[in-house]
Formats: sequence, structure tokens, C-alpha cells
Amino acid sequence: MPIHHRMESSCVVVPLQEGERARVYLLKRGLLRLDLKPFTQEGVLVLPTKHVESSLPSGWVVDRASFPQRPPKTLGHRDLLPSPVRSLVPRAFDVVGDIAILRLPLPLLNSRDPGAIRTLGKVGQAFLSAHPSIKVVAATPGVGGEYRVREIRLIGGEARTETVHQEYGMRLKLDVARVYFSPRLAQEHQRVASQVRANETVIDMFAGVGPFSILAAKRGAEVYAIEKNSVAAQYLRENVGLNRVHVTVIEGDAREQIRKLKGNRIIMNLPHHAQDYFYDALSSLKLPGVIHYYRICGDVPKERELIKRECERMGLLGVQVTPRVVGTFSPTKRRMSFDCLVKEEKERKGRKKIKRSSA
Repeated sequence: MPIHHRMESSCVVVPLQEGERARVYLLKRGLLRLDLKPFTQEGVLVLPTKHVESSLPSGWVVDRASFPQRPPKTLGHRDLLPSPVRSLVPRAFDVVGDIAILRLPLPLLNSRDPGAIRTLGKVGQAFLSAHPSIKVVAATPGVGGEYRVREIRLIGGEARTETVHQEYGMRLKLDVARVYFSPRLAQEHQRVASQVRANETVIDMFAGVGPFSILAAKRGAEVYAIEKNSVAAQYLRENVGLNRVHVTVIEGDAREQIRKLKGNRIIMNLPHHAQDYFYDALSSLKLPGVIHYYRICGDVPKERELIKRECERMGLLGVQVTPRVVGTFSPTKRRMSFDCLVKEEKERKGRKKIKRSSA
């Protein structure tokens, strides 16, 4: 049991129904003590005060009482920085394993000015002090390139970019500077995996280091994981062994490799370019089957109709498209998941190839 320290203080006693009014009244006048906890007893609220004004609203009683102390406020990384630096540092950041990754302006990251270097050092030290579980502080201007990897600059802690990340009972070894991985998709990884059945064949077209593939394999599915980035593919193989599951890892281009496969469930986590591979996924889908299609878009109803229209033009019927917001991308665009359930074909003679129109 924790020990609750107490402290005696002047106070104001008010009827319970007057509690909120009294709290606001004292707070606005700078009289309310925030380091002590108010308490109730026998129909009244007892509020700790720094001192007492001579005149108070009718029915409020001045007294002294013993109050439990509030625990000290936990300081965040921004609280430990001077004001000029604090404005540069975001409140939100990613944690991958024991590595904190925060976005900072590119001019600051690229600067070799001694003042800029000292500023980055202060930011790194603030993170390490505020978050004891963090061992490495990395700054990035964002992701880019064919493999969507982060440009990383280490600004605090140990000099490494490799770590082991854990989510939903899964362990993922990866290098944050050489492969794409987002911890913000943890719930989405689990949501998709929860729909997988043991007798399914799952194709993960853009597998990365394996979060979707490994969780699906844990459900007993036969999983084929395709990854073009050779570094990510190697980590994927390691993670398959680390988690003691069976996944067939295929290193190569998703369009070329999926033509050799058929699956009941296809995962397309490439939100900027997945539309270029949509026909290939539909052509490899066993019916009835599901495609988890990810897309950055601003007009969700329009995107949903485009998906349904293309399925119908390929001779597919009974298509159900369920959109779900996965995250924000910009003020006008969101990262979306479209779960596409395809039930049956119109004709059995084959599916006509239709070029995907860009949205």
C-alpha cells in the first residue's frame, strides 16, 4: 500500500452542491492549493487554500484541516527544455523497442552549427531523463525513398539503431534506419490477425519485418510474406525464427511473386502505391476472400466506390467494402484501411484485366 502524506492547511468548507462554483472561484483568485487534494465529508466539500479572503460568498466557512498531498507531477521531455527549444520539439513521438523517434525540422538536423548541435544534445538528454525505459533517442525529418525508411540522426543515448520491439506477444527485431516500421499500426496488426482462421492461406504483399505475417501465422494460417527490401526480408526471416512460427518468406517484387500464389486473405499495406497492385491482388484472391487494402486518401466515399467499381468491371460480384480510419496523414488526408470482401464471380471464364484508375 502506498503511503499518503498529509499536510495541514487553511481551507474553505462549502456545501457539495456549491463545490464546482467554489473551486472555480478560488482558482481564479489564486487561492486554491493544487498540491493538496480536496475531500468530502458529511455533505460538504473541503477545499485547501493558500490564505483566506476576508469576504466569501454566504454559506462558505473558513477553517483549517489536514489534507492528503498530491503526488508530484511527472515531468515530460518538453518540461525539461528551455522555452526556445521546447517550441521545436513535438509532444508526440514513436517508440520502437527502446528507441524514441521524434520528428524535428530538417534544417536543424542538418546543421553543423555548434549552437544547433548543443540544442539537439539538450533534446536527447531531456528524453533520456523523462523516459527511463528509452535507451536511444533518434531524430528524423520523416520517411522517404522506395522503401519508406527514415533518415535518422542519433541525438542521445546509445549509438545504435537496431532494437527488438514487442507488441501483442510478438517480438520484432529491426533497424529503424534501414527498414520501415510503424508502432502506431499495432492495433491494426492485431485487428487483421483476429480475423484470420486456421485453414486460411494469407498473402502479405508488402510484409516488411513481418508484423502482419507473424500474427497471422500465430493463428494457424499458411502465410506467404513478400518483401522487396533485402534488409527487411532478412529481419523478417529472423523474426519468423524469433517467434517460432512458420512463414514462407519470398524476397522480390510483389507483382511478380503474387502471380505464383493464391490466397483467401491478401494484405496490401503500401498506402501510397497499393492502387497500382490492386488488380494483381484480385487476380490471386480465392473466392470468397478478403483483401485488406490500405490507402492515403481524402475522399473516402469516392475511394470506396472506385474499389467496388473495379471489382465489378473484373466480373466480381457480392463485393462489400468496409472503410476504417487507421491514422491521420495530413489536415486533409487520412490513412485508411478498406476491408474488401469478395464473395463470388459473375462468370467462371476468367477475370478481365482492368487498369486501375488513379484516385
